[in-house]
Amino acid sequence: MRRASLPSLTLPSLISFLFLLSSLIFVPGMPRATASTNQPERTPQGTKSTPEQDNGFNRRGLFESIGERPQVLIYAYPLDYSFRYDKNEEQDYRRFDIRVLAIGLEFKRFDLTFEVSHFDNSTQSGSLSVAREQQEYHFWGRASLWRWNIVGVYGGLAMGSYDETIKTTLSGSSVQTTSQWNWSTGIAAGVNIHIHKYLLSAVELRSMFGKDFDPQPQFGGLLRIGVRF
Repeated sequence: MRRASLPSLTLPSLISFLFLLSSLIFVPGMPRATASTNQPERTPQGTKSTPEQDNGFNRRGLFESIGERPQVLIYAYPLDYSFRYDKNEEQDYRRFDIRVLAIGLEFKRFDLTFEVSHFDNSTQSGSLSVAREQQEYHFWGRASLWRWNIVGVYGGLAMGSYDETIKTTLSGSSVQTTSQWNWSTGIAAGVNIHIHKYLLSAVELRSMFGKDFDPQPQFGGLLRIGVRF
């Protein structure tokens, strides 16, 4: 039986889970973001600027121009274009597109994302055809490496698993094999741009490692636009 082509997890259920997780992280007594109290220091020689005002350079970085943010933010990426490279039966590289649903939590300079990815492809040679379908589940942890104004550079690590279904058809006879809970990891580097207080985008390059990946690792990238609240 062919599995559904879309991830079985729904966006509302993921949002509910992340609201619960953020309520556990953001407990009473935890330091909260407050308005800046840095004021120019008055001296006998005149008014002295604070470190954040020197040379007009904003040392607070990424979120100064879009206002203060709360301790924990929830974000989702409903729009994306993602791809990866693997090898076919002739050992030639080929590109395939991936559908990705991502939702996560952002805390200060770090974020935790849960991603569900799905793709399928098929090849045929004479009376032989092979159809492959794969669904992946990964937790991504990312850290901000450098940021200025609305632009940030980050690095990330992933850990998770994937399920794979392969259907082989020869002269009308079909055999289907399913492999579940295969380990998978990844590393990534990217640039994010906070277009608006509630709108963000990211460009990312990835290397994914998996139990049966060919080649090892598989290289790819993504471009996506999301919302946060």
